[in-house]
Amino acid sequence: MASNAPETPPPSANQASAAQDGLHSIVLDMDDEFSEFSNRVSAWNSVLMKMNNIMLPGFSKLHTARVGRSVAPGLRVEVQTAWGPRIPSTLIIRLQVRNGDDIQDFAILTLPMGQTEKPMNAECFRTNERTDIMKIFPDPSGDPAGASCSRFLNQDLLHFRGMDISKPAWTLIFNTAFDVVRLETVIDVRKVAVSYPDKFWDRLGTQPAGLRFIAERLKSAFDKRNLDEQVSFQFLFPHVRGWEKDWYVFLNDKRKINPGVLDLQALCNNRIEDLDYSKTLIGHQWLDEELAWKQLMACNCSKMYFQARLLPFPGSEWIPTTSDMADYGMNGNRRPTAYLMIVNLAYVREFLPDIGTRCTVYVRELAQHGYTMPRPPLADIEVRRLASRFQRTLAYAEVWAIRRFWDRGRTQMNEEEVKQIFIQIAAVDVALFLPMPSADDPHNTAASQAAENLRKREGEDKDDHYRRILPWVREALRVAPKTRYNEPYTGIRLSLPPGVSSDVAMFFVEVPRQRDWPRSLEKPPMVIDAPEIPPVTDLQGFLDTAFADSRDVLRAEIRYSVKEDWLVKKSEAIPIMNNIDINTKETAWWKSMVKSTEASKV
Repeated sequence: MASNAPETPPPSANQASAAQDGLHSIVLDMDDEFSEFSNRVSAWNSVLMKMNNIMLPGFSKLHTARVGRSVAPGLRVEVQTAWGPRIPSTLIIRLQVRNGDDIQDFAILTLPMGQTEKPMNAECFRTNERTDIMKIFPDPSGDPAGASCSRFLNQDLLHFRGMDISKPAWTLIFNTAFDVVRLETVIDVRKVAVSYPDKFWDRLGTQPAGLRFIAERLKSAFDKRNLDEQVSFQFLFPHVRGWEKDWYVFLNDKRKINPGVLDLQALCNNRIEDLDYSKTLIGHQWLDEELAWKQLMACNCSKMYFQARLLPFPGSEWIPTTSDMADYGMNGNRRPTAYLMIVNLAYVREFLPDIGTRCTVYVRELAQHGYTMPRPPLADIEVRRLASRFQRTLAYAEVWAIRRFWDRGRTQMNEEEVKQIFIQIAAVDVALFLPMPSADDPHNTAASQAAENLRKREGEDKDDHYRRILPWVREALRVAPKTRYNEPYTGIRLSLPPGVSSDVAMFFVEVPRQRDWPRSLEKPPMVIDAPEIPPVTDLQGFLDTAFADSRDVLRAEIRYSVKEDWLVKKSEAIPIMNNIDINTKETAWWKSMVKSTEASKV
């Protein structure tokens, strides 16, 4: 590259207007820009990266063809620029691997741009005008990361409609990136700080072999560099208007305004994985696209049924305590309050939420049993008022029954017929106090019987009638809800535990709480008619045959929403089991399952 300033190719006929709008215009008044030089940290930008003009191994074909903007699994590179009087001029590079929904950093590179001998070179070029395009974007060999099986494959394929994606990556670029920016910097190897997050490397054995190979190969390449040599880094990304705002300081000597070294380790107490990546690409086109796709997946997920199994979560049992009566109005029943839900991915995998996403789950074929309330959900004065209104309702029903009897053209009173009319009218109001009738009782016999019993008796005055109605109303308000309640479970998707490999998704789900419960008490967890399963000691063995017998399989509905700040969450969802007290028996159960799984492989 002969010049540090970006080359501005002449606009073609159909691009003239775009060029006039600033497509290739990056002319900046540097003096004005630095008249009030302030600290600046850019958003993260997804790029393709080369080292010494060789593309880093591990990018998928579609990620290459979309110039770093795809959601395909495999290698990913994100860069961030920072400079200012109090921030050393720095280029931060995050090397990541994407495995389905999971994106993890495996190396963080910090380049002190204020200490480079020469400014960064920049070039803008049109992909259809370069004769060396196949060298700039070489076709990746193989598919080590399983990009062809990605749950987001269809999203990337939308950009290549009518094209043969088996062709080399460089032939597909013309359809996704008309203009590309290429940046290059040369720096002494000894000045490049490389950090390896323990969170990734401590669990390297749990990564798929293809992703493990990518990370180990690149780590080896960095570690074997001669400290006395120089290395060239190149970055490629689609041209977007205003891209230079994140880079222009590095294109001239203004980068030396603060030539110090940014100590990332010190910023995160020597735990690089704890670095706060709060500035993400919110608002950038490729991220908006992925967000829109995820929202579509969430919508489709709510329309699907998933094959599922439920395992009682050890340690979640509601063990009775001395405070139960004061807190809940009842004692614990030793039933599970949470389950480990296992979802089969063999048939449907594309719509499920990302790891760490909270969701609601419906398993409608499992009955949910509520409890008789310890006392009415209303204050006693409210119960009395309700009983009084109900008494008036029964009186109106009596008047309407007599009127309807005479409207039938009767000429002589018939008490039995009036009684039957009264029951028909009053049963409608009585039913409001009772559980839903079962399917084999369409006429709601219980409501008719209650209406007959609550009718004012001959010789009974108003006060006596009220004293008979009041206890019935009070008791009716305590009745247990219908058994097939269909309340949603609350859940969160987990990552598979270390050492476990299976084509399933795991969710930690908590049973629903009984809604109709006195306001002054905590709502108790309902009882679920889940199949009785012996304690699982070998999770891998259970997963291998979990869906072999269709009689054991449940149908689950999973619903979730995607917020616009979804990328602000932690880069890796921590399994529930990693957050609990290490001395609890739940931890022992989890570790014993993993241990049994590992032993079975020996």
